[in-house]
Amino acid sequence: MALSFVPPLTRADVLRTLRVLEQLYDETRPYTLVLGGRGAAEVGGLHGPFRSIHIFQKLSDFARWLRDYTTHSHA
Repeated sequence: MALSFVPPLTRADVLRTLRVLEQLYDETRPYTLVLGGRGAAEVGGLHGPFRSIHIFQKLSDFARWLRDYTTHSHA
């Protein structure tokens, strides 16, 4: 799942969204959480029940990660 947090969304919005996603998370259907945008860039050290969490500040970094991720059959 990929989400982008752009102004006026802030760190607080990211953390609220993370809490909701944690409550709705179904361990029988695991997924990787990808966050981007200025609001997400302010947050670090996130963890939760997700397969993994990645935060990208640049779309080019996300595109490179996504290409590698799908190439290695993690999707």
